[in-house]
Amino acid sequence: MKTILVPLDFSAISEEAVDTAISLAADIHAQVVLLHVIHEELVYNGLGVTLAQYAEVSKTVETKTDEALAPFLRRAAERGVHALPHRMQGMPVSRILDEARQLDASFIVMGSHGHGALYELFIGSTALGVLKNAPCPLILVPPNSAHAKAGAPEAEQSVSAK
Repeated sequence: MKTILVPLDFSAISEEAVDTAISLAADIHAQVVLLHVIHEELVYNGLGVTLAQYAEVSKTVETKTDEALAPFLRRAAERGVHALPHRMQGMPVSRILDEARQLDASFIVMGSHGHGALYELFIGSTALGVLKNAPCPLILVPPNSAHAKAGAPEAEQSVSAK
């Protein structure tokens, strides 16, 4: 079965990326894997937790991730598309690329935030990192899409009205 990998960061553009992937999956009879990579450094260093607290914080982040993935899974099911949730910890670009290879993904569908060149230079871009080394075709959903312009709360309202 063909597989479409959809890396999500739960920003407004994630809504559009999931919709794009579901439409493509319905057209080509593929399954969708919804992937969220929990950046380990953000869990550990960003929250200032000790090693003893790490397991507890990590479990909380994983639970919140599962809750955030649930609406996307329901949306796929409503369209008759088989979707699987997947979360992992690590560096987003390398984990996305590894997962695409492991799944032998037919496509990767992900959003692009459209940050400027200065941001890309100092911070980097997950989409750019995936694009440079993708093992399969990559579909980038631009930041000027309808859901991204509307913002996450309005996007959720428009999705639930469908």
